[in-house]
Amino acid sequence: MISKQELFNQFNSGRNQYTYFIMAIDASGIGFALAKVDEKVFTWPLSIFLFAIISWAVSFFAGIRFQQQKNKILLLEYKNMDTREVDYPGIMGDQLLIEAASTKIKVQAGEAQKKIYLSYNLLNLFMILGIIFYVAYQIWEMAIRSNSIK
Repeated sequence: MISKQELFNQFNSGRNQYTYFIMAIDASGIGFALAKVDEKVFTWPLSIFLFAIISWAVSFFAGIRFQQQKNKILLLEYKNMDTREVDYPGIMGDQLLIEAASTKIKVQAGEAQKKIYLSYNLLNLFMILGIIFYVAYQIWEMAIRSNSIK
């Protein structure tokens, strides 16, 4: 049977790999799009293409924020363990002060957890939006080339 810690480590590792994979898709989409837009004249279909680039950039930024918030939560958890285990000379074992510090750290971790959910959802949402904008751009370009739209 797998322990809770091993299960958490596997989940965390999988989530990290997924996040970096999505960020790599965003970065490669931006690079591909910028190479394709190099010398084009601005048109309405190109504005849709620019929305795809912006969506991928927002998704990439959300991935960075996700990693930052995750690291902040780990640091806060470490501080919480440290607060409970260390005997501070100025406090002299005052349990109320240790509890107050621990509660404050838990509140900060809760706030960071809300931000981590938002960043993770934005990472996925804007990556998908970028793909939708890119497909819309390609469809519009094909329609223009086939003289369906003038």
